Amino acid sequence: MNADLTVLLIILGCTLVTFIPRVVPFLLVRNVRLSEPVLKWLSFVPICILTALVVNSFIIQTNHYS
Repeated sequence: MNADLTVLLIILGCTLVTFIPRVVPFLLVRNVRLSEPVLKWLSFVPICILTALVVNSFIIQTNHYS
């Protein structure tokens, strides 16, 4: 096995490892009907993630300059 084939196999393996966890939940849940409270709770997830990212960047920036 030469280096080119090894690199190709590593890239394909990394692709599978990244692709499977992202796609499998969508395939499992696509036919499931979620209740209204769950949908409402899920609607807050993007806001929470954005807030965490922004606050984290301010904390890191503040500590960096002190």
